[in-house]
Amino acid sequence: MSGKTTTTGENNAPIESELFEKALKTGSKKVEPVEKAYENSSTRLLAERLEYSIALSEKVMAQNKKIQNRITMMTIASYIRLLLILVPIILGIIFLPSIIQDLMAQYKPLFEMGTKAGATGNGVVNLLDLIKTQ
Repeated sequence: MSGKTTTTGENNAPIESELFEKALKTGSKKVEPVEKAYENSSTRLLAERLEYSIALSEKVMAQNKKIQNRITMMTIASYIRLLLILVPIILGIIFLPSIIQDLMAQYKPLFEMGTKAGATGNGVVNLLDLIKTQ
């Protein structure tokens, strides 16, 4: 016998006796996995699937990061858009009444002339006559 056991347990996985024998020969407590452990097709398939799953998870994480950045930018843009709409409305509510009062005070004489001219169909002609006489 060569001293190596190739006994397998359930699911065709090598038994730990190979690791134990290698540890005894080398005298170390830490032993690297035996290469034969990966020669088993089910273990190799499991390792390949795990690596594939990890690679896909990394891709998904990268995509999620890009999507999160885009959503953040869209949120910021929507707040800016909201400000561009609301700020003029609020400023109009605050400042327009005083501006309208000033304009009404300036044009009040013209409105009074219009009432003096009368509300007949000749109102524009009468208004022009009033302006010429003054």
